[in-house]
Amino acid sequence: MHIRNLNKNIINKFGKEYLTFTQLGKPVPQKITRKQVAFVINSLRLQKGKSILDIGCGTGRHTVEFAKRGYRVTCVEPSQALLTAAKENMRKHNVQAQCIQKDLLDISIDERFDAAVSIASFGFLKTKNDHLKMLQKINTLLKPGGRFFLSTGNITHIIADNPWRKEKQESETILVGERIEKKSRDGTIAYMQEFFDRRSNRYITIGEWEGAQKKGSVATAVYLFTLPEIKKMLESAGFSVEKTYGDFDG
Repeated sequence: MHIRNLNKNIINKFGKEYLTFTQLGKPVPQKITRKQVAFVINSLRLQKGKSILDIGCGTGRHTVEFAKRGYRVTCVEPSQALLTAAKENMRKHNVQAQCIQKDLLDISIDERFDAAVSIASFGFLKTKNDHLKMLQKINTLLKPGGRFFLSTGNITHIIADNPWRKEKQESETILVGERIEKKSRDGTIAYMQEFFDRRSNRYITIGEWEGAQKKGSVATAVYLFTLPEIKKMLESAGFSVEKTYGDFDG
């Protein structure tokens, strides 16, 4: 697949094909997940036993670790395929969490939470205004004094550290990376390309795979906002930004 064939009007669908593609790769080491969750807990100054809303939980990687540490977790995920995988992940690790399948613009929950987290789930909605609406909804789901931890991509980092930036600086679409890997014992080959589209400020990932039993493709697109844009949206949604970090190392 080449840049000239790139469809910039990608609609994110995190169904079975997306799950298949992610499972072909190496799982994130547990020590990375533990480090990330510890960082979130310390940042939120959250005591054990408090309630957490995990927004866009995916396959439940962080949900499981929060539950292991004694927090009461409710996880929200639009994709039935990913939520089913999350439930299986919880059973595997013998932990419990309330699981809700809901669109991230329509999170209707009676409970109010001590904290909410959004880790790598912000940016996938259709419009920028949808993201503001999502933040406004999250704010209504917090108890008075509740805290929110948001982790998302950094557009400045993508532009500054992209090795193709000098050669492609006049292009609307920047090739950020590509790789071909043998992903499984049956010889399945996965091919992935990542792009940054200057016009829409979206980071686009295209994956294809083919093997004896597997063949398919998936595409995702996530908006990347600048730090001032994110701060403005958070403040417009009623939040007060206390601190920002470059990554999970602080």
